[in-house]
Amino acid sequence: MKNITIWEKNKSSKLKYIIAIDPAGIGQTGIIIYNFLKKKIINNITFSSNSEEEAINNMYLIFQ
Repeated sequence: MKNITIWEKNKSSKLKYIIAIDPAGIGQTGIIIYNFLKKKIINNITFSSNSEEEAINNMYLIFQ
């Protein structure tokens, strides 16, 4: 995974979105989608899951 905190300035113009996933497994799982061009969060999704498999399946459903 690329560490975007030290991303070179000339490469940042090539980014469209940053997707951050906190796949905690059991409990709360969060997904944030940041529009780099507009410099704002366009989606902030949090869902509950009872197992790691359920959390993974929920993430697949969101990104389809």
